[in-house]
Amino acid sequence: MNSKNANSEWWADFFTGLAAKTLGSIYPQEQTIQEADFIESVLPSKNKLRILDAPCGTGRLSLELAKRGHSLVGVDICKEAIAEAQANAQEANLPIEFSLGDMRDLPNDSSFDAIFCMGNSFAYFDDEGNKAFLTACYQTLKPGGMLILDAPLVAESIYSSFPPNSWGRIAGMLMLRNAVVKHEESRLETEYTFIQDDITEVKSASYRVHSFRELKNLILNAGFNSVEDRIELSEKPYTAGAMGLIWLATR
Repeated sequence: MNSKNANSEWWADFFTGLAAKTLGSIYPQEQTIQEADFIESVLPSKNKLRILDAPCGTGRLSLELAKRGHSLVGVDICKEAIAEAQANAQEANLPIEFSLGDMRDLPNDSSFDAIFCMGNSFAYFDDEGNKAFLTACYQTLKPGGMLILDAPLVAESIYSSFPPNSWGRIAGMLMLRNAVVKHEESRLETEYTFIQDDITEVKSASYRVHSFRELKNLILNAGFNSVEDRIELSEKPYTAGAMGLIWLATR
């Protein structure tokens, strides 16, 4: 496997070419609606809120929440994703602010009611980088604001039931995934192969695998006052082996 080490910035050029084409297609609209419903159900207020989407990708959730009256800002490091998100917002006539940027470098102005990080977009970095992201979220939220953090790659799930290999068709292409858990580094190293017609692209990704307790403490140490855990998009608390974990952290 041509994996990159934990310190390489693999994400900087991962979402380009064929991989970029999967961003807008990997999640069906019905899943986007379900995730938006969940986000609204756990928000700290039933009013229309100022919400940050980090990283936003092509803006699928920002678009859905903006349609419901919320004020959205999205940030992503991928130029192609931001360009598509901006085009989508313009086409839908939605006043969403999408900008190019690093999710570890957020506004830091305590102006947001909520932040969400969905789509398995957490734990790309080394320990300092993941800590920096959580700290940035805390500093960007208003007192009482909430971070909604999708973090399914928790050790209690990965080590017991995570399938090492998979394949499927997405956006008219074939995508193959080959993953290896590196226990000594607590990371999941994954090689993706994208095939469309006569084009083949191979890209590598690396994710930090935290234990449940380790990740909870990481969130609390970033300054958050309280944190709840849920199985994916439900009201049930996380149980070991569940393939889905969302944290609700309140400043």
